[in-house]
Amino acid sequence: MPEEVDTLYFGFDESNHAGTNKKGEIVVAVFSVEHEDSIVRNWPNSRRNSELEKWLNHQGHDYRFTILTGEEYKYKSSASNLTEAAQTLVTSVLTEPISPFSQDTPLNVNCIKIYFDGGGFRKDQKDLLRDYFKNFGLTDVIVDNFIKKNKNNGGKIRKGPKCPRLVYLADILSHPLGELPGRELLSHPKFVPYIS
Repeated sequence: MPEEVDTLYFGFDESNHAGTNKKGEIVVAVFSVEHEDSIVRNWPNSRRNSELEKWLNHQGHDYRFTILTGEEYKYKSSASNLTEAAQTLVTSVLTEPISPFSQDTPLNVNCIKIYFDGGGFRKDQKDLLRDYFKNFGLTDVIVDNFIKKNKNNGGKIRKGPKCPRLVYLADILSHPLGELPGRELLSHPKFVPYIS
């Protein structure tokens, strides 16, 4: 863990329950101080909860989630839901009075890198996020997205996602959170109320 946190890396995914779950769409952000978590690589074609638990037990790793409710989110694209929730979730981390990692590690963030699961992200959505977070005084804001299922050279869907670890872990975490009762979600210490 660095003595001072200069760059934060975020990975986002959603529970993919829009329109089918009474609780709403759960959007998860996992974040890290480690560059290694942002490197794109191949991952197994399975959700390995043990890898998530091991990762969360290391200092410099954490997560937050929110719930998008209401008719307006049921029929929106994943890209729209993720970019809207990102403002709330990243802001909650950047504005915490004490570092989410350690009281001894000051947050002096100059750069954030935000990685989303899925396609369909428009340039204006990414630009909106960059502009929004640059208003926090950040010198650099990177926004990118990764389609976890890609075709290989033969045109067949390649098994196993190719994305940063953070996107893979957000995918793993979004599903068990989606199984929790609504009351438990709303009282969860990592829950951040969505602000539109």
